[in-house]
Amino acid sequence: MEKSKLKVMAVAIAMVLFSAAGAVAQNNLLTNGDASQGLRGWTEPLGGNEWEATTISEVPPISGPYFYPKKFKGLRASGAPDWKARGGKYTQLMQTVSVSSSYVEGRTMTLSADARGWPGQDDAVILQVRCFDSSNKLLASKDSNYAQGGNWKKIKASLVVPSGTVKVEVGLFVHQLQGSVDGYIDNVSLTVQ
Repeated sequence: MEKSKLKVMAVAIAMVLFSAAGAVAQNNLLTNGDASQGLRGWTEPLGGNEWEATTISEVPPISGPYFYPKKFKGLRASGAPDWKARGGKYTQLMQTVSVSSSYVEGRTMTLSADARGWPGQDDAVILQVRCFDSSNKLLASKDSNYAQGGNWKKIKASLVVPSGTVKVEVGLFVHQLQGSVDGYIDNVSLTVQ
């Protein structure tokens, strides 16, 4: 009798865990934030063919593939939108999401990702979330803290969504300051609370 109670409890716990995992995955407004489908859902506004979704032997993944620039044409960082450039060059991966203003207005939107650079280099990963109205006017923008160095860390940018927001742009930036470009990004999510 005791074994059957344990089995029932184990099944109940598993169902709760799977249900919670599904709710988290459904809450992500982005397509393919885990890079498991290559670059599906993402665009490269700086010319294309710079980014890849894979793993390389020198950078152990958190789980599965991650996004990184495989080659780097890059633009001068002074042209980067809304964040203070420190010189160098940058590249960007972007995704645009249409949202219902009545659903998101006044709520907190958070863009988060696991990110890292290369040990001993100053190259940085920066996330950016921007809200636009129906006439494509920028209503709000928020940048994350930087992820640098050889360890994965969670970075995020949060903002309260302004009235009239119908489109959100998400930018994944890698800012090159020295050597080859080194920025790695995984588990990107955009959530509303």
